[in-house]
Amino acid sequence: MATENRQFVRRCQRCRCPRRFRCTNKFRVNANGKRIDVWLLFDCCACGATAKLPVLERVAISAIGAARLGAFETNDPEEAAAAACDVALLRRGGFRMGADARSPPE
Repeated sequence: MATENRQFVRRCQRCRCPRRFRCTNKFRVNANGKRIDVWLLFDCCACGATAKLPVLERVAISAIGAARLGAFETNDPEEAAAAACDVALLRRGGFRMGADARSPPE
């Protein structure tokens, strides 16, 4: 599942209005002790500002497994596509996708 042709819309912090975002297919991983946070990164198509979609928040590292942790750390395209297509995850992160993504200004 490629993310290049999908439309993601969210309010851009820099533009201060709804804008189209493109999925970078890259993860930001941060571990604090035994807990991990993972975000999928998106770039604003108008200004280049980065938005983070929370994939995992304060989850025990042992709970996600070595294979999935490796996928996040190596920016696995399949893991990124799965996260970018998860409608519930996108809604929690403030994104709209597909038919819900009305044409905002560029």
